[in-house]
Amino acid sequence: MELHLRTLVAVLEQMFFSSTVPIININFQKSKDEKYNINKCNYNIDFLLIHLRHTLHSLCNDITWFQDLLIKVKDILKSILNIIPSSRVTDPNDNYSILSMLTQLRQDLNFKYPVAPYYVNWRIMLIIQYNIFNWSRSNKEVINKKFGEMILIEYFWSYLEEEWININDKTIFFNDLIGYEPLELSNTLWFGVLDLAQNLIQKSTQTATYGLCYYMAIESLNKTPNSFIQFKAIEILLHLYNIDNELFGKI
Repeated sequence: MELHLRTLVAVLEQMFFSSTVPIININFQKSKDEKYNINKCNYNIDFLLIHLRHTLHSLCNDITWFQDLLIKVKDILKSILNIIPSSRVTDPNDNYSILSMLTQLRQDLNFKYPVAPYYVNWRIMLIIQYNIFNWSRSNKEVINKKFGEMILIEYFWSYLEEEWININDKTIFFNDLIGYEPLELSNTLWFGVLDLAQNLIQKSTQTATYGLCYYMAIESLNKTPNSFIQFKAIEILLHLYNIDNELFGKI
């Protein structure tokens, strides 16, 4: 099931970043007499279901909203990386640090349908990753691939440090799939960033990338308030162990 869900996520992400985003009308409402039994044995499945739900909701927004968001993130990111002069960005007087970029973008995001609080940061992170991958893997190679990976890891750490400051000790909850309240798990953004790190490991050949993601997983394992994050951290460590059991054999 996880493979099928990741395929659906990949398709939705392509729709999100395409130049012509279709407007989707969705309705999750079912009969109140219908019962759903959710067996949480794979937290990747839980996370992917959450991601699919909120991405479908975000695709119900106006097309102009998508285009404006993509352009804004791309321009600010270019300014941070000195790919274009800051005068090309919408507000050249702003301090284009990671924190200031996130603050500015959060204020500009509005969703037609309700999404969980984590999803705003998650969507911004996905757009950042999309642009960096494109710049580092295009024929023109705007930025070096290794440099692109280091940039991504810097953003991953930035998000995780914010999560660690606001560690939530609440018990994991899984909202009703058919209700009006957003589907959410505790520390969803934390899990999502670790999932992106795992994906980066699978695509990378750089030992430095492996090492930084290793410490990211170790820190998460030490700080985790629940089994949700523990699951993903251990999954990353096991993957790294399979790559090099001598270098990443200690937890």
